[in-house]
Amino acid sequence: MAAARDLKGLFGRLLVALDVGVAVVAATLVLAIYLAPDAASSSGPLPAEGTFELAVRGNGSFQLLALLAGVLLVANFLWLIYGTTPHTPPTHVVSEAPGGTVRVARDAIESGLRTAGEALDEVSRLRVVVDTSVGMKKIFVAAQFHAPEGVRIHDASSVLRGRLIRRFGELVRLPEGHRLEVELEFLGFIGRASKKALAAEEAAARAEPEEPDVPFTGPRYPIDGDDESGS
Repeated sequence: MAAARDLKGLFGRLLVALDVGVAVVAATLVLAIYLAPDAASSSGPLPAEGTFELAVRGNGSFQLLALLAGVLLVANFLWLIYGTTPHTPPTHVVSEAPGGTVRVARDAIESGLRTAGEALDEVSRLRVVVDTSVGMKKIFVAAQFHAPEGVRIHDASSVLRGRLIRRFGELVRLPEGHRLEVELEFLGFIGRASKKALAAEEAAARAEPEEPDVPFTGPRYPIDGDDESGS
């Protein structure tokens, strides 16, 4: 499925590039004919069959076509100069404050989130990246973490996500309409869990209800109803 989607995207990009190339060549040809019709026309007499005569300078439709061709070429030239400039994402996040707004550096947010996450017993190592380029009203936080041996990944990710969201709220107060997205990625186990973390894991495991694993062996005799009817 992913390979088919990538192939479809590659075909789409090639098709767009081909369309743009053909349009640029056609626009260049039309503009060249409009500016120098004598150079593009044949010098000898035209045969009567399979020919097409066009008044370049006196034809309003061709003048409009030449104008559109010139606009297309100018737009492509400007895009080559300014459109391919890489966009640098902002290095800060705007936070609301009582007196107005304040810019909080992205490095400061990443450092604060990493310190808060690594303070958990369920996390042994954490790497945090704050991405502000995904949208004007969305802040994306990607966190990659290692956990100690013996810690359940589900519990560690739940605790870590909650800690990151709370700490981010302490560092930044997003304006109305903005939202925060946190994505976690588990990279593996490093170190051994502390006694406190292991005790919490055991307490959580004991708190979960366990269904008795009793195999079905069929009805048991005598049945109460049969005893009463037979007596």
